[in-house]
Amino acid sequence: MRRVPILLACIALAALGAGLVPAASRWYAERNREAAFEQQRRAVRAETEAQTAELAVKKPQVLAELGALQAAGEHEKVLAKASRYRLANDREVQALYAQSAAQVNLKQTLQRMTAFAQAQCTSGNAVESAREAFAQAFPEAQPVVTTNWSAQRLETAAFAQPIRERLRALIDATDKRASLAHGQAQSGSALDALRGDHPPRLHPAVLLQLMRDTPEFPAVCVWHIAGTWGAAGQAGTPGKPFAMTMWLAPSATERTMTRDVLSLQGL
Repeated sequence: MRRVPILLACIALAALGAGLVPAASRWYAERNREAAFEQQRRAVRAETEAQTAELAVKKPQVLAELGALQAAGEHEKVLAKASRYRLANDREVQALYAQSAAQVNLKQTLQRMTAFAQAQCTSGNAVESAREAFAQAFPEAQPVVTTNWSAQRLETAAFAQPIRERLRALIDATDKRASLAHGQAQSGSALDALRGDHPPRLHPAVLLQLMRDTPEFPAVCVWHIAGTWGAAGQAGTPGKPFAMTMWLAPSATERTMTRDVLSLQGL
C-alpha cells in the first residue's frame, strides 16, 4: 500500500523538476544578458572618457589635421581620424566629419551614376532618345522612322560651357515651365519643340557636378544625331534633313537617362 504514495511523490517531483528547469534556464540566460550589457556599458563609458580626455588635450592639433585633410580632398582620411573621437561628442569635430561624409557620399553617388551613364550611352539609345523627342514634339506627324539616322558620340568637354549655360538659363527662370512654354509660343521653332515644355530632370548629384567649373562630366554624354524627318501629316513626302546636338545624363529616378537638345540644323 505504501508504494502508491511513493510513486505519486516521485511523479510530483518529476513534474516539478520539468517545470523548474525551463524557468531556471531563462533566469540564467537573463542574468548572462544583463552581465554582458553591463560590461558593454562600462566599456563604452570608459572609452567615452578616454576619447574626451584625449581630445581635450589634442583638440587644436586634431582640428588642424582634419581641416588640412579636408582641404586636400582626403575625405576618407577625415572620416577615419574624426571617428576616433566620435564618443567625445564634440561639435567642431562632428561638423568636419559631416562635411566629409557628405563629400564621400557624393563621390560614391557620382561613381554609381557614371557607371550607369556609360552603360546607357550607346548609339542605339541616343537615336531612340532623339526619336522620342521628335514624337513628343510633333505628336500629329507621321510615325518617326530612324532607319537612316546616324549617331556619333562627341567629346563632352567641348560642350561643357554650352551645357552649363543652358542649365543656368533653366535654373534662373522664375517659372521654368511657363518660361519654356512662352518661348515656344514666341518662336515656334523646331528646336524649342524638341526641347519640350519641361527641363531635363537631372539627378541632383549630376546637376551639382555639371554646375562645377570643370570640363569633366563622366556621367554625361553628347551626341551628334543626323538623318531625315518626314513632314507632318504628309505620308510619302520626302523627309527633311536635320542634324542635332543632344546630351544625355542620368535622371532623378536613377533608372533612366534624361535628355536635352543643344542645337539643331535643318528642318
